[in-house]
Amino acid sequence: MTTKIDNLESLLGKDEPNGTFHDSSLLSISIDYDKKLLIANFDICIGNPEGKNQQALERYRPGSLKIDGLGFWFMDTPTTTSDKWLACPWLTADGPLSTCSTPAAKLLLQRAAGKHFAWYFYFSDLNTFAYVAGDSVSFAWS
Repeated sequence: MTTKIDNLESLLGKDEPNGTFHDSSLLSISIDYDKKLLIANFDICIGNPEGKNQQALERYRPGSLKIDGLGFWFMDTPTTTSDKWLACPWLTADGPLSTCSTPAAKLLLQRAAGKHFAWYFYFSDLNTFAYVAGDSVSFAWS
């Protein structure tokens, strides 16, 4: 079981010192309801913010966020045009569910009681939030 985390970057380890979920893309989600398991595959931003060229700045590496003891996964309806709905959602903000002020977050926070991991994600290109809660969270590079 994981301890409480303040940011997802703490899960990335030291392999990629510039790794951040900010500006990453959600590639896929797999949910096994029987096992109460969610695996979210991301293309993680690992570029050097002080890089001297675009190639050094815009580097990505795939990895998987695994949530065991899944309590829920919920995503608001996108408010952008439907031509963006099937693109890989672009993550620009995330944090503990308790810090999100949306009405859905407030309701879901009550349902996350007893879970060790309760988080929100904001996808700018869709202008929408997603929420997840589970007993534990881990990350592995692909």
